[in-house]
Amino acid sequence: MAKKFGGQFSPDGDTFERGEINTGAYEKVRVDPMGARSNLLFIPAIPMVFMSLNKGAVALIVALISAVMLTLAAWLLRGGLTLKQN
Repeated sequence: MAKKFGGQFSPDGDTFERGEINTGAYEKVRVDPMGARSNLLFIPAIPMVFMSLNKGAVALIVALISAVMLTLAAWLLRGGLTLKQN
């Protein structure tokens, strides 16, 4: 016959009792509302500036202004999500 294994690191060992649920290390994890979706809004400003480098001075200034506006909008959105969380 097979012998049942037991010990300290066994599920039926000394430290584990029946009916107790082992939740692990991530018991009280909270999801941050400023997740990857709000961080993705910073990305479109970068290619806009680089694509306008060869189009002339006016296009470069317009692209820089619009990139600053997009970055500011993403930054304000992240701030609003932070305030909503608290």
